[in-house]
Amino acid sequence: MNIKRWVGECSKIQGSLHKKKGIPCQDNVCCYVDKSNAILSLSDGAGSCRLSNVGSKIATKTIIKLMKSNFDNFYTMEALQFKEFIISSLLDEINNVCEKYNSSSIKDFSATLLFVAIKDNNFIIGHIGDGLIAYYKNGAVRLLSEPENGETSNTTYFFTMPNVYNHFRLFKGHVNEVEGFIVMSDGGTNSLYKKATKSLALANTKIFQAKARLGKSDFKKFLQDDLIRKLSERTTDDCSIGILYRHNYDLNTMKDKDLDILKEVIGINDEKGIVNFLLIAKEYNKTVSTNNKLRIDTVVKNTGKKKKIVKKHIKRLQLLY
Repeated sequence: MNIKRWVGECSKIQGSLHKKKGIPCQDNVCCYVDKSNAILSLSDGAGSCRLSNVGSKIATKTIIKLMKSNFDNFYTMEALQFKEFIISSLLDEINNVCEKYNSSSIKDFSATLLFVAIKDNNFIIGHIGDGLIAYYKNGAVRLLSEPENGETSNTTYFFTMPNVYNHFRLFKGHVNEVEGFIVMSDGGTNSLYKKATKSLALANTKIFQAKARLGKSDFKKFLQDDLIRKLSERTTDDCSIGILYRHNYDLNTMKDKDLDILKEVIGINDEKGIVNFLLIAKEYNKTVSTNNKLRIDTVVKNTGKKKKIVKKHIKRLQLLY
């Protein structure tokens, strides 16, 4: 039996040029993971638009909200209908705040859009503009959606543009053996992507390798201090990165994993609870019966744990495989 769990982490940093000019960070990135969904969204505000930091924040938050509640409908929806729904939803959210920010133009909120949404074994991925999306499989990171620029290298496409649908790349499919996804703004691609050869730097693979060995707090520190800050030293632009990673461990080997990783994967914060979970899960896996009540009673007998505790951990286990 394998225990599987999607986890996410993201980070951003203000570019040195924006810091010098007193311009807020125009990148926004966020992730959301629960027992059913794993969602990652990133948006890079247009440098020439005064409220693009607001636009990028609205974009990331709206995508999370929409994907949480509509994934199944979106997955079966025709591509153009889906694109129209997403764009109109984003523009509606922006129209609702125009007066608040003393703006009469949607263009003021211009930003790119990148997202990855996963439910069960299915994914929906969308991309407008520069930045990139890649996936991690068999120990290597592979490009999924490359940056798209306009007529010049310093221009791109935004979800606020009229008739943007031709520049809205959409991917749907099955996760299968994919172990993770990464999204980044153009501030990150400056160092992590070689445009001339359309190849990804080795550092992308090292990000996932770090996530595989580090618990949540240590990886968050790695992402912010060891990666994002170093990337920002190589560009004047804002930088943002987000990843989704799927832990996948054989139940019999989990006891050898780092405690912080076990806390994140199992969703239990104390060591005693983790020990009980592993004991009960292993015993439940050994017990062969089509009658779940009988299986639970057998686990109670063989572990010496209270029935209430056994049932709680078995319910948790059933969500993880």
